[in-house]
Amino acid sequence: MPTLNEQAVQTGNRCIRRIWLDEHDPKPRPSLWRIGRALQQADLLSHYAKTHKVTHLIDRHQPWSDRLAATHRLLDDDAVDVIGACFESDGVRATVDHIRRTDAGWVISSVRGAANAKSAYTGNLAYAMWVMRRCGLPVSEAQLVTINSDWSRGAGDSPFVTKRVTTSAETRCTHLDDLVPKLFAALASDIPEPTTGSHCQKPNVCPHLQECQPSKHTRGLNELYRVKAKVLRQLDAQGISRIADIPEGTALPPVAERQRQAHTSGKVAVSSKLKQALAKVARPTVYIDFEAIQPALPPWPDARPFGVIPVQVSMHTLDEEGHLQHFEWLARPESDPRPELASFLAKHLNTDATLVAYHSSFELSVLQKLEAFCSPEEADILTRARARVVDMLPMVRDNVYHPDFKGKFSLKSVVEALLPDLSYRNLSVRRGDEASLILEAHCRGTADAFGWTKEERERALLAYCGRDTLVMVHLEATLRELVQSSE
Repeated sequence: MPTLNEQAVQTGNRCIRRIWLDEHDPKPRPSLWRIGRALQQADLLSHYAKTHKVTHLIDRHQPWSDRLAATHRLLDDDAVDVIGACFESDGVRATVDHIRRTDAGWVISSVRGAANAKSAYTGNLAYAMWVMRRCGLPVSEAQLVTINSDWSRGAGDSPFVTKRVTTSAETRCTHLDDLVPKLFAALASDIPEPTTGSHCQKPNVCPHLQECQPSKHTRGLNELYRVKAKVLRQLDAQGISRIADIPEGTALPPVAERQRQAHTSGKVAVSSKLKQALAKVARPTVYIDFEAIQPALPPWPDARPFGVIPVQVSMHTLDEEGHLQHFEWLARPESDPRPELASFLAKHLNTDATLVAYHSSFELSVLQKLEAFCSPEEADILTRARARVVDMLPMVRDNVYHPDFKGKFSLKSVVEALLPDLSYRNLSVRRGDEASLILEAHCRGTADAFGWTKEERERALLAYCGRDTLVMVHLEATLRELVQSSE
């Protein structure tokens, strides 16, 4: 018999077909991402428990049956406060971050590592309220707990902000009386027909998207870069569904016109201005990339919630003779990385080399932030380094298009098309969000949960960051070859 949890109910409220496919044709989920998010929530709830002096915490890593049994034992023992309590009624399951017993009934709280109380969070509370009441437990109040973005460690005040959302949760509860039976009926029926809309992309891309909308992924107009909806409607009215079929002379923005040329010819389209853009890159050259974390509750002073904290860097250097070297640095667990990283950078950037980054606004902001964590002499080196940064993203976006970019200009999309031998697919860590989650756990000293040894974890993180700078070296060489072949 299928079961439903809060995530499945929220998903089913947007798209019944998705929860049917999740049940009958499940796609593998990114385990690194899932473990990392669980560690973030565990750290958040641990801090919340200490702040609110809650002693009963149910381990979310235990099997569901064990967590359910632990909840029943605590309730039978008249526990007042429980974090991670679990409830189930007729196949409907709910986990509640915090429940507190009062004379009027249970006060339930959802603790979120976010600065704002989003509507979806209230939906989760409404669901928990609905399940608990079906289990015979009176719920008198619902609260959202978020993070005070002005908090800093050591300030003495609480990092948590509480907002009552009881009335809104009560209203949403009534909707579940109809929705939950509808979802169970859908799971027991044949596959529902696909319905397209924003839910296919938000809050995240549906893993079943290609099955529901295969025509959208065959070089369709949806890949056009920043083309106004009015133009798309005009093309659709003419029966044009592929970029390659757009007539020459159609008024398109420069990037979209380059897309049309590439799809029409089946080759890489190159702007005559690429040579001029490449002239900004002089030797010696430092190709640089940072990895950072944005913890809800940063473990070090002088750091605000959700602020960017750089914890890793890779630099490939190319001198005038073409000699390539690699320098890398990774934060030590449970140690503020910023002073040590700032000194490491000052040591290696004390030259007149051109710095090359991809989407350089991030690297520029990191260099600026680190100036506050080093000596005046080192800060001056970082300041001067910022003036020598060249961004490779606009160099590609404004001058080059390969049909396999698929309308995207992220470094990974460009590499897949132009440098497939340097694809990220053979790495243990393949995505930036995965790297950030692992790095946060690494810095907190809790990364053993990922199942790697310390050496394996560090090797995987260094390989991912190092790949970012290595591909920039080869991407520049490829762009220069494109200039030569187009002349």
